[in-house]
Amino acid sequence: MREWLHRRDGSSLTADCSDQIFVVHHGAGATGKGTHYRVLKHVLGDYVVKAPRSVFEAQRQRHHPADLMTLAGRRLAYGSEISPYLNVDQLKELTGEEDFQARGMGENFSEQRGNCKLEVRMNRAPRHPRGPG
Repeated sequence: MREWLHRRDGSSLTADCSDQIFVVHHGAGATGKGTHYRVLKHVLGDYVVKAPRSVFEAQRQRHHPADLMTLAGRRLAYGSEISPYLNVDQLKELTGEEDFQARGMGENFSEQRGNCKLEVRMNRAPRHPRGPG
């Protein structure tokens, strides 16, 4: 596991998302999940961002597309303590190598390059996306 994490973290320096993987770190609290991301943020700086929950979570209401702009120009985006109900369709789109549409507040839509690895840390394992409603 340690070797895989080292390779995954190192690959976050690149814009290569050909692996098309969405990583979920889950387990009991106080096991180092938060420390892991603090170290990555310290090492990679602005290439790492804590993304809004709406990037990862299944929601009853549509979120504002400005949330996706947080991924622009980043190499790694992570979510923390999110709901176990994931937005599987959106995550599939974002972890692929294809471009996606997003816009800033009050701006027009623009095409963003899908070059950001996505990961979440959570205490409970993910559940089926059709769960809460």
